[in-house]
Amino acid sequence: TVNEEYSKLFGGRPNPPARVTIACGESLPAGANVIVSVVVALAPDATRQHLHVQSMSYWAPANIGPYSQATSVPVGNHDASALIYVAGQIPLVPASMEIVSRARRSEEPNTMRHLAAFRLQTSLALQHLWRIGKAMNACWWVGAIAFVVAGEDDIRERANIAASAWKTIHALKDCDRLTGAEITTDDADFDVWHQQRINRESFVTVHEDDTLPDFSCLSIVSGDGMEVSADRRVVPPFFAVEVAQLPRDSQVEWQALGVSRASVRFCDTVREQDNTIMACSIASDEKVFGFVGIKALETESKMYTQIEQAIHVLQERCTIPNPLTGHKTIYTSQRLDIDKMSAQIIPCRSVWDVQGRALAAAILVEYEIP
Repeated sequence: TVNEEYSKLFGGRPNPPARVTIACGESLPAGANVIVSVVVALAPDATRQHLHVQSMSYWAPANIGPYSQATSVPVGNHDASALIYVAGQIPLVPASMEIVSRARRSEEPNTMRHLAAFRLQTSLALQHLWRIGKAMNACWWVGAIAFVVAGEDDIRERANIAASAWKTIHALKDCDRLTGAEITTDDADFDVWHQQRINRESFVTVHEDDTLPDFSCLSIVSGDGMEVSADRRVVPPFFAVEVAQLPRDSQVEWQALGVSRASVRFCDTVREQDNTIMACSIASDEKVFGFVGIKALETESKMYTQIEQAIHVLQERCTIPNPLTGHKTIYTSQRLDIDKMSAQIIPCRSVWDVQGRALAAAILVEYEIP
């Protein structure tokens, strides 16, 4: 029913926007059944590109609703540079369109079995994200979120597994890689394409033509504003967000924003009162993206002050001329008053950073610099 109504918004156009779908459960505000967050890009239709997978294959899952797997829009006046909005990716086996499953080992404890199944799902969904990014000529990920569902095991453990996969995939060089899962021939339902080419020890397949991530497009700005070498392996911002449920009862869904054919300036991570602040700019600084992790607080009343202070540091660090133009999305388990925040609030059960710290909130800010 929701898909039917949602599809009417696009007047039968063949390539609707990319999207991510989650269930917030009891985290939804009182009286609300649905929350819709929309990013509007004003670029002409002729300048956009879409990826819409309709047939079953071994390459990527077909779309399971009225959305595109990815949509790219140009950045400012740079015809070559583009932002790539990738739809949420769940671990569907492309050939069967079923959630990937894992054969249970004899005498395997339930906790180990559940975590192994989660590792497998995390890796396959991340593989889909990577392949779609490469198909859209992405050279870098601006940032990513792994939506996770708690199982019988610890949610912290699941958040750490997703974070480890994200960090490792950027630490490897020249690989069409997926880590965080141990695959053997017992996993008969896994993608046949990968079964034939898999390195069973590290879950890595090497390709000489891999261009994602492309560190040659990256420069790093230190805390004093000086550019430093990008030889070290920078990891784009990442947050894990716990939700009530995901499509097809998946345990994980990856969402990311990519960029193609653009220079990327990454501001080194800073900490302000234990809050984590990261930022990057693309296409000659026409777009600036900020990522803020707000530490867990004893009282909700401190949230508003902490958010305002962290955003202020971000604006100073990135020299934002008109901070009121920024679009903010806040993922939080706290009950925030939307009228006080001037932001899109996504309610969730918990939020985690790439280091495995529980957060009060994760904030994504987008600025367009004229």
